[in-house]
Amino acid sequence: MGTFIELGPDATLTALAQAGVESEDAVFIPSLRKDGPESRSVTAALASAFVQGLPVRWEALLGERDTRPVALPTYAFQRQRLWLDAPAVRSDAAGLGLESVGHPLLSALVRSADDEGVLFTGRVSLRGQPWIRDHSIHGHVLLPGSALVELAIRAGDDAGCGRVEELTLEAPLALTEESETDLQLLLGAPDEVGRRSVDIYSRPARERQWTRHATGLLGPAASADAAASGLAVWPPEGAERVPVAGLYERLAAEGYGYGAAFQGLRAVWRRGEVTFAEVVLPEEAADGAEGFGIHPALLDASLHALLLDRAEGGGATDDTLPLPFSWTGTELHRTGAGSVRVRLVKKGETSLSLAVADAEGATVAVVESLALRPVSAGDLVGAARTHQDSLFAEEWTIAPPVAAADTPWRLLSEVPEGEVVPGVMVLPVAAPDADDVPSGVRQVLTEVLGSVQAWLDDARYEGARLVVVTRGATAGVRDAAGVDLAAASVWGLLRSAQSEHPGRIVLLDLPPEAALDEALTRALGCDEGQMSLYDDELRVPLLQRVPVPAETPAIADVGDGWTLVTGATGTLGGLVARHLVVERG
Repeated sequence: MGTFIELGPDATLTALAQAGVESEDAVFIPSLRKDGPESRSVTAALASAFVQGLPVRWEALLGERDTRPVALPTYAFQRQRLWLDAPAVRSDAAGLGLESVGHPLLSALVRSADDEGVLFTGRVSLRGQPWIRDHSIHGHVLLPGSALVELAIRAGDDAGCGRVEELTLEAPLALTEESETDLQLLLGAPDEVGRRSVDIYSRPARERQWTRHATGLLGPAASADAAASGLAVWPPEGAERVPVAGLYERLAAEGYGYGAAFQGLRAVWRRGEVTFAEVVLPEEAADGAEGFGIHPALLDASLHALLLDRAEGGGATDDTLPLPFSWTGTELHRTGAGSVRVRLVKKGETSLSLAVADAEGATVAVVESLALRPVSAGDLVGAARTHQDSLFAEEWTIAPPVAAADTPWRLLSEVPEGEVVPGVMVLPVAAPDADDVPSGVRQVLTEVLGSVQAWLDDARYEGARLVVVTRGATAGVRDAAGVDLAAASVWGLLRSAQSEHPGRIVLLDLPPEAALDEALTRALGCDEGQMSLYDDELRVPLLQRVPVPAETPAIADVGDGWTLVTGATGTLGGLVARHLVVERG
């Protein structure tokens, strides 16, 4: 049983002793606090006393308020876990049955069961690899060809093929700020001398279509003795220094958009047909460079010395820019270089050899032959559209064979009020009575809309599907003259309703002579929301990419005056207005 003892503000432990209270048994409970109202302080003090065992008449304190006791834990840390123990899920490479690669662009690999082929996978984006943003050609951000070569080298090292005998770039890999791109690098089975084929693919994330960007052949590495760079003496003897100030500004005017991460060229010398360069990896590219054998920005900048003539006005007069196209005899001998010496030897107008050494002259990489190919702005527009900004068109595809469904159904108009309904209701769309097309379309849409709204509002149909049957709505897929405009308008109306009520509305289009019961038997076995049954073929619509034309269509001249954009405050209108300002001036 506890005891209340009132103490003054200056009371000490002596006062407790005089009251017959041992200090180790005493509990101090303040009843006045400066940081709150007195009623709250007194109530908190009584609660503290109650916890210490002093009986408190709460009903006297709280009056008519609810004073029923509530069960509390018997001690402070008693608790009961109510969470379910989920099984451990491993999402790393090993947990998915893969091997981790530890490369900035490649995440994992899987080996075929027969130990023949090897598949590397990864993902690239401007958010994950921001240094790529500093490599643009004709205004399009591209993964540099040096990165594809570096990927081939890394994959070859894993398979015992340290030499890229040849790698031909087939298509540029364009990236946008919003895009994420899946990568696949496929090594084929080794041949009798240990060589393997290599193919590099990409696709926009979460899509199906893959594009091959490079193909080639990997082989066993040459001996280290054969890789002497000849760059131990630096600066090179007998070579003339060439100024490089302002190079990247002049290249930008030509169409080479090299940002800070790719501006690694520091000095250039020439001796006849041989060009020497000193290149460093800028800080903007060094962040996250661990894992590269040779950073793509460093390897790409090693070629920039060849662009000095073009920057001075000696390049082509058209809009084509020479880019790396085919790499032959490429080997990497040392990794992690941040500053290199480079020797470039021209082999005609479109080919060269390349030797790269570190700051002490030790060989880093060798390229026996690198072929260049001119690329136009139109080529890159097509590539960018193919991989990121393609338009899509509806294409009717034959549905996979399915067994006929014996599903009970009733016409929507034949179900009396209060009767139990089956899981499928059918609404045939009748032909319009009006003679003119606009009135007929309006009549059909009004009738269908009223029927569908009433069906959605009726609680009896909450778990049922409604199959809306039209005649001739999709005949334009095969015969443009056979399209019924009223039926086609029904499809346009109910496609919106399908998005608002997923899984509840099915659209089925039939030719005028088709029997309804037979068609429904076939269609109900196919779990699709839109179907067309013509020529005894059940088809479903799928979105397919529109092929990019080989030649970019000419852009109409809008002139220098005013341009009227209808709906300019909307999404599409805003994009058009922005395009006119940014791209057309």
